Amino acid sequence: MPLNIPQSTKPRLVIIGAGFAGFTLARKLSGKEYQSVLLDRNNYHQFQKAVMSPDDTDLSALLDIVIVGGGPTGVELAGALAEMKQHVIPKDYPDLDYKKMHIHLVQGVDRLLPGMSIKSSAKAKNDLEQLGVNLYLNQQVKNIHEGKVTLENGFSIAANKVIWAAGVTASGIPGLPESSIAKVEEF
Repeated sequence: MPLNIPQSTKPRLVIIGAGFAGFTLARKLSGKEYQSVLLDRNNYHQFQKAVMSPDDTDLSALLDIVIVGGGPTGVELAGALAEMKQHVIPKDYPDLDYKKMHIHLVQGVDRLLPGMSIKSSAKAKNDLEQLGVNLYLNQQVKNIHEGKVTLENGFSIAANKVIWAAGVTASGIPGLPESSIAKVEEF
């Protein structure tokens, strides 16, 4: 497999192992007179609180991810995370049952990608369902609290990881008309 290392006139320093020492050294040498190359057999630098949990632990909150917003950003994230679940996690975390991880996408209207054609919305929905993404259409998030996302219909999803990809509305200011409040929607 070819390495993707850019050409440089600086002397190359190869650091093998992206543990704490290797990672710290690479960061300290960043921007110095060396071209630092950090190599590790794994493509991550993180701990997984899920891998080390006892076998009888409910891993939902540790593994599941909720994405709020079914526009282009939310759809893209859901697809990328679902592919990571299928292709990366089994290799990088062989001790973790990746089938226990769920990707949830909550969309406040009746279809994904509402700014695009109905055909594009249907294709995105079908593709995400094929990847195993759980879709909650016509639902809004009512509350996010202590590792739980509650939808307006009362359904709760245990997840410590929530990605907000929906629009936002500014809070009102007393004395100003509501029409002056800017609403930012994902486009």
